[in-house]
Amino acid sequence: MRKRILPFILTCILVAPSAVGQREDISTGRKSDGAEEIISLAVATPGRSNSLTSAGVIIADRKLTAWPNPANGDFIRLSEAVDCRVYSTVGQLMFAGREVSVIDISRYAAGLYIIVTSDGRMVKFMRVSNR
Repeated sequence: MRKRILPFILTCILVAPSAVGQREDISTGRKSDGAEEIISLAVATPGRSNSLTSAGVIIADRKLTAWPNPANGDFIRLSEAVDCRVYSTVGQLMFAGREVSVIDISRYAAGLYIIVTSDGRMVKFMRVSNR
């Protein structure tokens, strides 16, 4: 009986500070899935849901793809229309657009580029000169 009461008491102690004006974010979890031991996590996860059906989790798991990759033509296509920016490997902004599914890369030099969406997803593509 004592083992079952201990996790409940520990949970109450950890949860209680947030109800009385906690000023810093803390995260706790099981040492391993299903384990009884609860540990403090090194990185706080404020505002994140543990629910597997949370909209934030679904959005974060959606993979963005670009093709053809490597690209030897004038355009690269995306798997969905997104708000995005394209950067060179030295951080130069090459393009910014809203609801984009095709990007004109005809003026890009051969090299590696990174597409970053407004929700934080990234995909790299390589431009191969076709000249």
